[in-house]
Amino acid sequence: MNPLIGVSTQCLYYWADQSKWMSEQLRLIDILRTHVSRLELHFGARDILALDASFLEQYAQSLRGLTCSLHLPNFPDTTENIQPLINKIGEIVERLSIEYCVLHADEYVKLKLKMPDVVLGFQFGLENSDIRKFGFQHLRDLGMFNLPVI
Repeated sequence: MNPLIGVSTQCLYYWADQSKWMSEQLRLIDILRTHVSRLELHFGARDILALDASFLEQYAQSLRGLTCSLHLPNFPDTTENIQPLINKIGEIVERLSIEYCVLHADEYVKLKLKMPDVVLGFQFGLENSDIRKFGFQHLRDLGMFNLPVI
């Protein structure tokens, strides 16, 4: 295993059967774990809400010995669906010993506009926005957030 290599499972999302993403991701983790020491997990919001105790246990077993981050999905448009998603993400972070979560800057801004007092309750870091979106493309754009460095 090369301790300097990390991979995001999202890189492989579009080559996998997306209707069975969690099973496919587990299969990919088993392949990748012999080559990397860090993984960034990818789940859509629907996947996160559907992640039951059985899948969480399978992930915990597959990820043993790896350092992991979790790339957060786009948050739902309706505020009543946001808190259940945040709660489930917190459960995943705790159960899988996720080091931190990654959130696109534009998603953070949209979340704060919808719910200004939202508390995520887990460690997260901002990432530049997708190139198809407006704003937050460069490191200098992220300085405006004045968030603590972790």
